[in-house]
This record gives sequence, structure tokens and C-alpha cells, in this order.
Amino acid sequence: MEIEILVTAKVNPDLDGTACALAYSFLLKALGQKAEGILFGQLQAETLFFVEKFGAVIPVQKDSGIGNWKQFVLVDASSMVGMTKIVTADGVIEVIDHRETSGGSEFPNAKAQNELVGAAATLVWERLSSAGVNLPKNIALLIYGAIFHNSLNLLASNTTERDRKAVKELETTYGFNQDIIEGMFRYCTSFAMGNLEQAVRIDMKEYLEIGWGQLILSEIHDSALAKERAIEATLTTHSQQNGLSFSFLNLIDVNTNESLLFCSSPKGKELITKALGIEFAGDWARRTPALLRKQIMPRIKEILAKK
Repeated sequence: MEIEILVTAKVNPDLDGTACALAYSFLLKALGQKAEGILFGQLQAETLFFVEKFGAVIPVQKDSGIGNWKQFVLVDASSMVGMTKIVTADGVIEVIDHRETSGGSEFPNAKAQNELVGAAATLVWERLSSAGVNLPKNIALLIYGAIFHNSLNLLASNTTERDRKAVKELETTYGFNQDIIEGMFRYCTSFAMGNLEQAVRIDMKEYLEIGWGQLILSEIHDSALAKERAIEATLTTHSQQNGLSFSFLNLIDVNTNESLLFCSSPKGKELITKALGIEFAGDWARRTPALLRKQIMPRIKEILAKK
């Protein structure tokens, strides 16, 4: 049987995009459609936790630009920015996303669901529940982790009752508990501290000629602060390679609900200061409560629009 629909997220997907691609493709197949979920690039630390600790199988490929799919569904994404080369805008038939800056307007043939909840995984879980389709436990576990990771352990300001309801349903249905989530955040912290430059590089996104990096950790070690020159070199290289104005890194501590932002560009620091109302001490600035990258983007976009 020829697979016609590819369900995917951005290249180097986070757990939210990964979980949604697998869960939503499962739903489409259960409804009789020819679909499969595949990710491209490198998996991020929070996903690797489920691979290593629970044996999760994630279909991931290099972004070669080669594929025979005729139609595409984008999850946790609604722009061609950062998308695999395989996807064509005209071929996108559906978009499921959850951020303020996304509208899916690039895709003339797509129906779009873009709702401000903590995780796109919540939207996909609601679709499954509404259709009466039961996920395999291994994929449901990814959805569970994705909701917590994307909502900063349900503490982010964009967390909704819909996210909390989805978590409770998953715990009731599958017997999940939040010890899993504590383990996930500990793993992410250990991975980042041991592979900081790699973790930053894999996560980087580009938008508005700015490089946006983000790591969500259970605690921010002094060792991260001590590596600021390595962070600076990584961000500078990323900016140069992609023709960006500047790049910055948002380190989020889910225990303290704090963002620690690093930016060595004077232009970048000025823009972030105006957008978030925070002051830099050297190349670092703190913000409590934490803000996710998707929440920072609209504020910077608004500042830039006024210039």
C-alpha cells in the first residue's frame, strides 16, 4: 500500500512535535487513511530519554529531501521555516499548532487548528479522545511527556485546563505518574551539562533573522554559566552560518520557573530588554516567571514592527 500522507514536525523536533507526529498518524490510519509519521534531523534530549529509558521507537531520517508523499500534515508547526525539504506548501493539507504567531497562511490547501494551549500534544490527544481511538501505551507515554515538557511541568503561563485535563486522562487510562516526568527533566539536565554545545545547536531555530535557542532543565548548574564563552561561540557560529542578526539562548529552570537568557550581541540585548522589560548583567539576564521561546517571539516581533 502506497503511503500518501506524511505527518511530520520541524527538523530536529522537540518531544511535542515528535509525539504529535506519531500519535496523529496513528489516528489517521485508524480512520482508514494512508498515513505515516516520520521525523527528520536529530532528536532532542527529552525524546532521547524515552528512547533510552522506555525503548521508544522513533522513525527519524536525515533531511535528504527525498520522498514520495503526495500530501503533508504539519504538527507543532505552521510555517515552512525550519521544515524538512520534503514538504511543499501546496501539498500541506492540515496544520495543528499552538502558538500565537502561527496561522498556517502559507498553505493554501490546508485546514488549520491553531489554539493557545500548553502543548500541541494536548490538541492531538483531544482529537484521539473525540474519535474514540485508543493509542498504544508507548505513543501515549510520549504525549504525556510532551505536555509536561512544553508546559514547563504545567507551570508555564500558557498552560490551560485543557492541558491539565489531558494529563489526568492519560494518568487514569495508562497508569502514568509524574515520577516519569521528574526523570525526563533530570535526563535533559544531565544531557545538556555534558553536551551543552550540541544541545544548543540541535535546538536552534531561526525566525525574524534571529537565532532562538532554548533548553528546558530541572536546574541550571553553575557549570552552564561557566561555559558562557562556549555558548557565545556556538551562537555566533549559528548566526554567521545562517545570515542572522544575532542569536540568543533561553535556559529555563522548571524547578524555579525562571528564564536565564544569554545574548552577547549589543543589538540583541537592547531588543530583548525592550521586549521583556529585563536588564542584562553582562551577557546574562533573568526573568521570573519563565517565558518560552514561543511566548518571547510575539513580543520581539511587536518591537520590530514599531521600528
